[in-house]
Amino acid sequence: MPIYTYECAACNAENDILVASVAARDQQQCPGCGSARLRRQLTTFAVGKASAAAPGCALQNSGRCPPGACASCPSQHMA
Repeated sequence: MPIYTYECAACNAENDILVASVAARDQQQCPGCGSARLRRQLTTFAVGKASAAAPGCALQNSGRCPPGACASCPSQHMA
């Protein structure tokens, strides 16, 4: 089920709402004030990649670690 971000035209609250179906996407109500005057907002999403490496910097094996980004970056990437 997708999560949509809505802005309420009545109270200006921004809410992330889990929507069960495409048909229900435009039939939501503001959790704060109950208004049905919601505007869907344009949002982005992130896709991650699972790794067998130890947790740490996401750029750890890419050679693009920013200087001082994290203690887990290999020493050759640290400035």
